[in-house]
Amino acid sequence: MSQPTDPTDATLVDGEPAATLVDGAPAATSGEPRSIERGDSIGRYLVVDRLGAGAMGVVYRAYDPDLDRTLALKVVSQ
Repeated sequence: MSQPTDPTDATLVDGEPAATLVDGAPAATSGEPRSIERGDSIGRYLVVDRLGAGAMGVVYRAYDPDLDRTLALKVVSQ
């Protein structure tokens, strides 16, 4: 297996690059991060609300419709 040339290809979430899409829009790569709000989707997860933030990123309460369960989803700052 060859090594990825793009650093975003090295980290996968559900088979997709970690720095991928929020509602079909590319993730912010510089400057002000894109605001994630209630009802936005991140991959297959539906954002319910924001639980907290810290030095590493922001944690959201999200819903996984495939598993029919609520979970915590951390979006790590770059």
